[in-house]
Amino acid sequence: HLKKMESMKKEMKTQKDLRVNQADAKETNSVNIEKLEGSTWLDDTIINEYGKLLKEQFEQTAFVFSSHFLEHLSKHGYKGVKRWDKNVNIFEKKFVFYPLFERYHWFLAVQNNDAKTLSILEPFVPLDEIIHPPKQRQFNPSLRKLRSSKLDLIIKDHQERLSIIHNQYILKHEKLPRGLTFKTMVICAPEIPHQSNGNDCGV
Repeated sequence: HLKKMESMKKEMKTQKDLRVNQADAKETNSVNIEKLEGSTWLDDTIINEYGKLLKEQFEQTAFVFSSHFLEHLSKHGYKGVKRWDKNVNIFEKKFVFYPLFERYHWFLAVQNNDAKTLSILEPFVPLDEIIHPPKQRQFNPSLRKLRSSKLDLIIKDHQERLSIIHNQYILKHEKLPRGLTFKTMVICAPEIPHQSNGNDCGV
């Protein structure tokens, strides 16, 4: 992931007047290269520009939606986003990626057409940065219980997001093959790479 981000950074620096056209958001913002430095949080222009690079590199196998997709779908329904994949049959791709951002946190929904799954990948583990000294080990069971409770809430919210994408978009899609449905799931660390700090969720 870091190598891809470095490659992206070099490519964007060679384009002096690079701008990201976010027609879906009805505005155009310049890419702030400084967002790729250190512990600075990534913004939607960086994420969406990286999505464009992925679409170009993996045109035959992948499609990447704008990070504004879920918000627009929730507000306007299928009719509000039906042209966002214009001239593309997303069901002929192997993967469809939905970058998502809520509550100051980036995460990713992945539609795997071969496996017929729709998943949200959640790299963040609640309270993972809290480390108890040896003398306070007796509090660890309480910490684990609190962590489990917070993770359950995160998973529940993600399941609702998956339901919106699946029921309001995929099942209503005019190009959906007859009889095709997707199994929805939330995948968390350690099943996927673990976010080890509070600022690298977009990486």
